[in-house]
Amino acid sequence: MKTQEIKNGSFVQLKEDLQKTNKAASEAKSEQNVADSQVSNPRTGIGKRLAKRTASAEPAPPARKKRKQDKTMAATVANAKKFNARIGKFVPAWGSNNVLIVLLSMIALQQEAAMWVAKVAKSALEHATVLKKRQALYANLEAFATRIMNELRASGVTKGTIEQANHIIKKLRAQRIIAIDPDETDAKHISACQASFASKLGFYMELVDLVSDEPLYDPIVDDLKVPALVLRGEQMEEANADAYASQADVDADRRARNKCFNEKTVGLVDVYQTAKASAKAVYGVGSAEFRSIKGLEFTRIKG
Repeated sequence: MKTQEIKNGSFVQLKEDLQKTNKAASEAKSEQNVADSQVSNPRTGIGKRLAKRTASAEPAPPARKKRKQDKTMAATVANAKKFNARIGKFVPAWGSNNVLIVLLSMIALQQEAAMWVAKVAKSALEHATVLKKRQALYANLEAFATRIMNELRASGVTKGTIEQANHIIKKLRAQRIIAIDPDETDAKHISACQASFASKLGFYMELVDLVSDEPLYDPIVDDLKVPALVLRGEQMEEANADAYASQADVDADRRARNKCFNEKTVGLVDVYQTAKASAKAVYGVGSAEFRSIKGLEFTRIKG
């Protein structure tokens, strides 16, 4: 009897222990499910904190900036000079059956290109000086013409002469002589305005011719007297001629410079690209010699 009770008590105790174990396991699993849900849900604080920790712990690598190549004419000339210096130290020594890429030929070509770059810069600066001088002569031309008009009025010339002078001054100021009707629907109009230096000089000389033929025009100030007006016109005409000549010099120098850089086969760009290809063939693409020159850029001049 006692043995039976002991057995029954052991079974009861074992049952209670199993129930406690199952309950603890169930609670642990429930807690784990809640934690997993919070991590996967971005709206919960834990998910946000974990995401933030992960982001701060593993920052994205900074994007590498691609180095920008200098493609100016000065850079191309400088690269040609570097190229010559480096191939001069190659072992075995640099050589070729192509006379264009013999070192002495390439040095001469690089020097010629440098000369043309400098020459264009000089001629462009001289042209800018000529233009500045011309601009000074034309700067106050409209105001000066108005002074001539006022002197005409003061001289007591006829109304017709004043109207002629006013007509010329309007052209000189690049003003439309006949106003456009605002109600007109035709948008095609031939402009009466001529604003070039040559046109302004022509209109000014018209005004000078007008006052030269007017016997009543007799100013007391020297710069408004007819000889001074004629001299000013001659100076403006000379300034125009100088501007045309200096522009022609700049254009010619630019053409020669561009030919030196761009001409097929014998121009600087093609010659140095040929030399680079020769170095790749002779020394090998993986050689230290070729690697020392392969990054040197040679850019054609646009335009």
